[in-house]
Amino acid sequence: MFRKGMRLTMLLLIGSIFVVFGSIGGCNDTNNGGGQPTPPPPTQPPPTQLPPTQPPPTQPPPTQPPPGADLSAIPIDPAEAPVDCEDPIWDEAAEISVATSTVVSGRLYGDGQLNMSGTFGGTTDFNSGDNANLRLAALYTTGGSEIYIRARWDDTIRNLDRRRALYNGPADPEKPDDPAGYTSQLNDDKIGLAFEITPGTSSEFGTFDEVGCAASCHFVAADESLDMRPETGKVDIWHWKTSRSEPVGYVNDQFAEPVGGRQTDAGVSIESRNRAASSNRGGPMLIWDGTEQMIPFGPRTGETLDPAFILLDGHLLDVEAEGRDADNGEILYLANCLGCHGPDGEGGIGPALDTKKFGRLSDAELDGLIAAGSHPGSGTYLALSGADQADLRLRTFAFWGTAGYYLKMPEGSAADITTMSELDYSEAGIDALVNIATSQAPDFNSRLNKYKFIQDGYCVVLARELDTTHDDDTQFDITQEYVFGVALMDNDGQNHIGNTRLTLDFLLP
Repeated sequence: MFRKGMRLTMLLLIGSIFVVFGSIGGCNDTNNGGGQPTPPPPTQPPPTQLPPTQPPPTQPPPTQPPPGADLSAIPIDPAEAPVDCEDPIWDEAAEISVATSTVVSGRLYGDGQLNMSGTFGGTTDFNSGDNANLRLAALYTTGGSEIYIRARWDDTIRNLDRRRALYNGPADPEKPDDPAGYTSQLNDDKIGLAFEITPGTSSEFGTFDEVGCAASCHFVAADESLDMRPETGKVDIWHWKTSRSEPVGYVNDQFAEPVGGRQTDAGVSIESRNRAASSNRGGPMLIWDGTEQMIPFGPRTGETLDPAFILLDGHLLDVEAEGRDADNGEILYLANCLGCHGPDGEGGIGPALDTKKFGRLSDAELDGLIAAGSHPGSGTYLALSGADQADLRLRTFAFWGTAGYYLKMPEGSAADITTMSELDYSEAGIDALVNIATSQAPDFNSRLNKYKFIQDGYCVVLARELDTTHDDDTQFDITQEYVFGVALMDNDGQNHIGNTRLTLDFLLP
C-alpha cells in the first residue's frame, strides 16, 4: 500500500475518469443484483473451480499526461458540415495528438461478470500494449449552431459486446468465480469526454479548472474507490460505445452531480440492461422476436441491426415474463441433445449451435428447425411439453448468448449528441469483418474470440448543438474556452487510459 500522501497524490492524478466513463451500472460496477450461480445438473460434473488470484502487485503512481496543445475548433460554413469521418473539411481542422497514460487499472468486476477487464493492466493491455495514438480535431458552424469533435485512435480489436449472457461460459483467469450457469461476459470499446457544466465544480482533489475532470470524483474511504459524484457543481459526460450507442447513431449523454451521482440526461435513455431478476447470473430478460430491427430515425435511419449482436426495443420477446427456465433447458439438453451437438454446443454429428447462424434465429424459427422431420431429434422434442420445449430453446440460444443490453431510440436531452463512424451493424457489415478466432491459437478465451474482430482503429465524429438549452449539458460560447477530460477503454469499463485535463477553444471567424 502507498503511504497516505502518495495515495492522495495518485488519486489526484487519476481521479477524473474512473467512473465517469465506466459502465451504466455504477462506478464499481457491482450493484447489479445478487443472484447466485446455478449449480450444474447431476448428469454433468461441475466445472473446475479456479484458484483465487492474488491482487495485482503494487505499482507506482501513474504519470500525469502533459496538458498538450489546446483543441481549437475551426469555424466552417453550415453547408460544409462534415458528413463522415473522412470528409475533406477535416483537412481544415488542426488535429492534435493527445498524450494518454494509465488513469485507472487493476479493477475487476463482481457478481458473475467474467472476462470483462480488458485493460486490467493499463497501457500494457490497451491495444496490446501499443500506443493508442489518440488524435482530436474540432469544427463548429458559423451562423449555425453545431460543434463537431473527431476522435481517432488505434485499437486493433473491435469489441461488439458487453455483458453478453452466456450459459456455462468461459472462466476468467483473473477471478475465482465459478462460470456454471449464466454469467455476464465480454465488454465493448469506448471513448468518453467530460466537460464542466457549473462553474467552480469541485471535489476534494480541486476545481475543474485546476485538475480537470478529477474534480468530478469523490474518494470513498470505505472501499478505497472513486465515485463519480462531485462535491459541488455538475459535469457533462459524452459516452460513446461500440455496442450501446454507435449502433443507433447517438452518444449516451450523461451528467454527474453531488446528489444523484452519474445519471443519464433527461428523456429516454439509449440503453437498458437486459437481464432477468436483476442479476448478472439471471440470464436474459428479452430475446429477439424475429421482426426486422430497422432504425426508425436519427443518423442511421433505415439501417437494420444484426440480432446476433444488437437488440432493439420494439423487436423483443419477454422470456422472463413467460417464466422460461434455462436450467431446466440444460437438463433436457444434456439428456437429449448432447450426443449430436456437444456439451458446449460446439457440434459433432449435428451442427454447432454456438454460431452467428443460431444467434440470428428467432424463437419461432428455432422451434421450426428442431421440430422439422429432417431433424433426427424432432420426435423427442415434439414429445416434450410446450413449457419444456420453450426452456430447451432458451438454453439453445445461450450457446451463442444474448446481448446484455437492448437499445432504445433516445428522446429529449438524452438525444442531444449524435455520432457517425464507418462501423456497420447490419448482418452484412458484421459478416464482412475478419474474426479474431481465425488468427489466434485456442486458449481459455477462444470461445469468446468469435465476438471480436480485427481492425486498424477507430474514427468517430461526435456532433452536438453549441447551446442545447438543457441544464444537464455544457453550453458552449465561442468566446470562451473549456477544460475537459478524455478516456479510452479497450474491452473494459472499469479500467482505462486517458488525459484528465485538456482545453477546448474556438477560433473566431
